[in-house]
Amino acid sequence: MIAATRWSLTLAVFSIALPIHAESSSIDRPTNAQLTIDRLYSLPHLVGTAPSALAWSADGRQLAFLWNDAGFNFRDVWVIDVEDPELVPTRVTSMPQTDRPDPSTVEDPLALAEAEETWERDSGVTAVAWHPDGTHLLVTFRGDLWRITRGFAPQRLTHSTAPERRAAYSPDGRTLAFLRDGGDADQVLVVANFTPVPRSGYGLGVPPADEWELVASSDDVGYGGSGASASQSCVPDGDAMHGFDQSIIVDIPPLSLSIYRRRAEDGVAAVDGDVSLQNPDSAGS
Repeated sequence: MIAATRWSLTLAVFSIALPIHAESSSIDRPTNAQLTIDRLYSLPHLVGTAPSALAWSADGRQLAFLWNDAGFNFRDVWVIDVEDPELVPTRVTSMPQTDRPDPSTVEDPLALAEAEETWERDSGVTAVAWHPDGTHLLVTFRGDLWRITRGFAPQRLTHSTAPERRAAYSPDGRTLAFLRDGGDADQVLVVANFTPVPRSGYGLGVPPADEWELVASSDDVGYGGSGASASQSCVPDGDAMHGFDQSIIVDIPPLSLSIYRRRAEDGVAAVDGDVSLQNPDSAGS
């Protein structure tokens, strides 16, 4: 009970952001459907925007993607079951969209144009990743992470002013990582361990930096944790991983969130101006 309570408090206190990168595995796709990219784009059901951010479930039987069936910029998550002979996409999210301005209620033409632009620029969900067991999805919506389970309301996981990017689970679903891009401020890497077992020698792909410095760990005794040792400072090496040219090796305490700050040679946080919104490339974690 104490551990569960501490973990709940941890999630509330450390709602920042980081990318865990899932390890790809060899997947035997069902042969009865033969759902290729060309076929997906040619389906008569898909008449809106072009599908984007395609993500296969770990068993290769479900394909999630971002789409707007009316052709607008705002995208939700849709899923195709490859065992469905008609391959009809099912909408699994209906995220709140900015209201389209009503010209009859806005007298100022400039204000109307600005409101129209705001509405058109609202892109909705920008990234999607499966949990390895295929029961739910992790999506990025307006910079925050949300858990999506069919038949249930979306669950918001983070509340931050800076966007979370490249979020993904480890292959066993027991670890989650993502980047939080602070713009001109800090960029941090957040790693969450959902199990009571520490994970040693854990590899994570990271953006270029001279050092990733541990700034907080929920397992610290000051937060009621076990005090298990987390990697204090990590210098990236040249091993490419998870879509990055560099990676770090960290020790992750049990039932914890570990937060690392990216640092440059001058001692201030380095900022990567080209952090991808897409899911991490499949690689070993």
